[in-house]
Amino acid sequence: MARFAYAALLLLSLVGSSAAQDELRNAAERYVKLDAVQDLLDFMLGPGFLEPLMGALAGDKLKPDLKSQMVAIGTEELAKIRPSVEAAMAEAAAEIFSVKEIEALIAFYSSEHGASVIRKMQPFNNAYLVRITPDLQRLQAVMEARVREIASPR
Repeated sequence: MARFAYAALLLLSLVGSSAAQDELRNAAERYVKLDAVQDLLDFMLGPGFLEPLMGALAGDKLKPDLKSQMVAIGTEELAKIRPSVEAAMAEAAAEIFSVKEIEALIAFYSSEHGASVIRKMQPFNNAYLVRITPDLQRLQAVMEARVREIASPR
């Protein structure tokens, strides 16, 4: 009889755990599908982010037509992996946040202020990328020099 009770408790805990995991996974997927999060992904995987990034990394080294071609190619390629990005975001959210935390994120990004924050992320990111462009260019030059030094035969 004790074995039966133990097995029943184990089975109930597994069912309960599975239901909790389903609830967490569903909440994470709802979060990723929010309009505000989708807008953020549109930005992160599109020209709004790639253009300033290319400018920050390459500076004046890229001709404008080559830069726009690279941004277009990057945007096309990132569009191909968007489903994977969304799945990874949902998995990470379910792994890191609790259901209550995800529900709070959903509530915030569904609110007037949350939607406003998301809309302002693109200009915010552009504003700080412009400010750090010289630092990124110096960093790139230093890293290239250090890698060449390590890679060159002595």
